[in-house]
Amino acid sequence: MAKSILKNIANILHGIKSLVLWSGHGYHIIIPVKAAEALEQFEEFGPYTNEPSKEFLQFSARYLS
Repeated sequence: MAKSILKNIANILHGIKSLVLWSGHGYHIIIPVKAAEALEQFEEFGPYTNEPSKEFLQFSARYLS
């Protein structure tokens, strides 16, 4: 399953290399992101959510896996 998720990530993100860690409780996939500031700093998200970074991570986990 981890191999198919990594392949899916590479296809969607056009070859981005991700880091895979085993914590003893499962695999954790780290994807590098260039971001100057947290999503909470953008007032455009204010009308929709108080936690845009958290919601983005939840969305990306569903979309990429």
